[in-house]
Amino acid sequence: MSPYIPVRRQSSMESKVSLSDFPSARKFKISPGRYSAQNFTKWIKSPEACSDGVDQLSILSAAWGKTDKAPSHEYLVVTLRNSPSTLRLERDTDSWSTLWSPKSRSNCKNTVTISDQFLDLVGRNDTILASFAFKYPAAPLISLASLLEIISQQADRYNVWTFNCWWYACCLWRNLAKCAERDNMCFRMNQEASEVRRLADGEGFESWDAIKFAQVLEFVHLAALERTWSRDSQTAKSQLRKASEDIERLFSRLAWLTEMRGASGCDKLRVLIASQVCSEQNPLLVILTLSRR
Repeated sequence: MSPYIPVRRQSSMESKVSLSDFPSARKFKISPGRYSAQNFTKWIKSPEACSDGVDQLSILSAAWGKTDKAPSHEYLVVTLRNSPSTLRLERDTDSWSTLWSPKSRSNCKNTVTISDQFLDLVGRNDTILASFAFKYPAAPLISLASLLEIISQQADRYNVWTFNCWWYACCLWRNLAKCAERDNMCFRMNQEASEVRRLADGEGFESWDAIKFAQVLEFVHLAALERTWSRDSQTAKSQLRKASEDIERLFSRLAWLTEMRGASGCDKLRVLIASQVCSEQNPLLVILTLSRR
């Protein structure tokens, strides 16, 4: 792995409770290992997990990883502020049939891998492209669960050229990074990685932040899609952008409601997501509702 050290700040005074130590985790059979994003979310948002205080955990940092194998695979590693547990979030598939068209689709496998050691989730020769850390609690773990849920609802398909592992990592990264203002975050790019150096040629790194990093990578990947498929790429690009925009809109609304909860001091207020079939033009409407425990 690259000698680059991702941004991760943790106070020695904070609690060190692993996710698997919570009683509800044992009930849902959650321990170090890999789980579907759906099962992980089901546990995090369960009444049992909330009773345990799991909804009080928050995200400390996120690191964008890339494997050295061909084809390369990208993923996100998230560390928690008040727990040693670390999460590897990624998308994969069991079929490469979509290699032949950006319009085709196959089943996607969104997974969450849990470990108490950051390096257990990063391959020996993998590269961390960039990372960011929140200076203050800004992204509750339950918000991450909601984001995973929203992404699955809006884009439950895989395509090698569009809704792939890179897009999944980028979507998670961008939405989590928007949970805090730039001044309340620490952002670091791995200048030792060749692909990162190419991104900043002629401009330098000083003006970059986590959001711009994601935007530039998105431009690079969409440009590659257009070069490869030319006219056939336009519909695929439009679908990708629409899904990304819908996810961002829904998650930002959820973040606003979460902020309202903090401002009003209602610690027992929970943000829930309900899916509803609305119309043929808009087949999936995510409704954000509020409820008190």
